[in-house]
Amino acid sequence: EIMIENEAYSDLIGDSEAPNINKLAQNYGLGTASYAIGHPSLPDYLEMISGSNYGVVDDGTPQSEHIPSTAQTLANQLDAAGLSWRAYFESMPSAGYTGGDAGGIDPYGNDYYFQHHNPFAYFPAVTSLADFNQNVVPLTSVGAVQHDLNAANAPDFVWVTPNTINDMHDGPALPDGSTVPTVGDAWLANFIANVQSTSWYAAGGQIVVQWDEGLDSDHSGVGTAGQGGGGHIVTLVVSANLAAHPIQYSTPFNIAGILHSVEATYGLSYLLDAGSSNNGNINTLMGLAIPTVSSVSPNTGPIAGGTSVTVTGSGFSGATTVKFGSAAAVSFSVTSSTTLTAVSPAGSSGPVDVTVTTPAGTSATSAADTFTYGAPSPTVSSVSPNTGPIAGGTS
Repeated sequence: EIMIENEAYSDLIGDSEAPNINKLAQNYGLGTASYAIGHPSLPDYLEMISGSNYGVVDDGTPQSEHIPSTAQTLANQLDAAGLSWRAYFESMPSAGYTGGDAGGIDPYGNDYYFQHHNPFAYFPAVTSLADFNQNVVPLTSVGAVQHDLNAANAPDFVWVTPNTINDMHDGPALPDGSTVPTVGDAWLANFIANVQSTSWYAAGGQIVVQWDEGLDSDHSGVGTAGQGGGGHIVTLVVSANLAAHPIQYSTPFNIAGILHSVEATYGLSYLLDAGSSNNGNINTLMGLAIPTVSSVSPNTGPIAGGTSVTVTGSGFSGATTVKFGSAAAVSFSVTSSTTLTAVSPAGSSGPVDVTVTTPAGTSATSAADTFTYGAPSPTVSSVSPNTGPIAGGTS
C-alpha cells in the first residue's frame, strides 16, 4: 500500500502532467468514487490502519493525540495471525523511529519526513511490539524494497510512505492549492515498475496506491467513518489480474472501506469502521468476489447428518465456513474456486440453505442451494415372538 498526498481526483485523472498515474488508471484498477474521511492528513492515516480516527482532527503528535494503549491496528492483526509486515518511510532517520519531523528541509521549507505520515508511531499497541524496530524502517532506495520483496521471507503486507516531495505534498503550487504532480507521478511509475519485477508480485501481490485527502476546500464524502468530508480522491489497484481485465469501479467507498478489503485479503476480522457496509469496500478491485452457490448434490440427507455433499458455485477460494442453515458443516474441503465438499451436520426435518463464507462475504441464499433433511429412516430394535411356523400366520 503506497500513500500519496493532497490531490483531488479531478487534479489527477485526465491531467497530462500525471501521465503515469493515468496509464495505471487505464491499464489496471481505478476507484472512481473514492473519498477521504476528513481533513487534515493524520485522521485519514489513522483510519487506514485502525478503522478509526480516534477523534483526531489535526496533525498532532503521538503525545498530543492520546490514542488508547488498547487500540488495535492492522499491524497487530497481522502479527496475531502469524503474517509478516513491513512499513517503509522515505527520509525517516532510523529503524523504529518515533520522533518528530526529520530528514532535512526540502526546497519548499518542510521536513522531508513528516511524523504524521507515519500512523504506526501513534499507536502504543504497535510501538510496543517486539518486532516494531525491524518492521518500521527507512525507505533508503527502491532497490532495497525490491530486494526485500524478492527474498524467500518477503513480508506479506507492505506499507510505503514516500518523502514530502515524492508523495506530492510539496512541489510547485497550482492556483487551487494542489501541487504539480510531475515528480510524484514519475516516482510512482519507477517504484511500481520495480515492485512488479519481484517474486512477491509474481506470487499474486497487489499494489494499492491511495491518496490521503483531497483539497481543503473539498468536503465531499461517503459513509460514516471519521468526521466525513475529506474530498474526492484517487485509489488505484495494480495486479496481474487487473492487467488482464482492467476495472473502473464506480461504487462509492472511503478509506475505512479500503481497510475492509485489505483485512479481507488476509482473512482478518474487521476493525471498527472497516466493519460497516456504509463505508463500502474495494473487494471488486482486489479480486475478492462474494461466493455464490449454484447447486448441491445430493440435495437430501438424513437428519442425523453425515452426508457428503458436493457444493458447486464460484468464489470458494479461501472459504472459512460452510453452513447448513445455521449449523456449521462437520467438515469441508475446498477442491477449487468452483467446487467444495462438505459433510452435513445433524439437523431437523425440512429444507435449509447451504451457504459458503469467505473473507469477501457470505453467499446469498437461493433455491439452488437448498438441502433437505428427511424424516429418520425406520429402525428395528426387537421382534416378539422371534420364531414361528413356516406356514406363517404368527402375530
